[in-house]
Amino acid sequence: VLFWVLTFVLNYIPEIGPILAGVLSLPAVLFDSSIPDPGAKTVTLFVLGMLFKFVTGNIVEVHMYTSRGGEWMRMHPVIMLFLVMVFGMVWGPSGMLLSVPIIAVAKCCLVTADVPHVLLDPLLVLIE
Repeated sequence: VLFWVLTFVLNYIPEIGPILAGVLSLPAVLFDSSIPDPGAKTVTLFVLGMLFKFVTGNIVEVHMYTSRGGEWMRMHPVIMLFLVMVFGMVWGPSGMLLSVPIIAVAKCCLVTADVPHVLLDPLLVLIE
């Protein structure tokens, strides 16, 4: 359970987080005395973890973004950094972690809801 929580938290750090989570789990496999060949299992864990990160990050997520997400999830980086700071001042570190998903859900709700363009367009211009 510890490695699941650690992997969940570290995956918020782009590119480095998943690799760090994978590297931190290697000693648990390498030094486990109940595994018959810990060296081979450690190498297998590392290779499969990096392969999984490569496939999800470079194939699955790119396909999902280009097929539909690109039109909905386009947000200006400066606005996102500002919102991370605001959420951080209001809710602390947990607010900083939750700011991007909350804004993404709010934007998705705005785009999919039946909001008049008089109200929708200024809000989308602010976020995008």
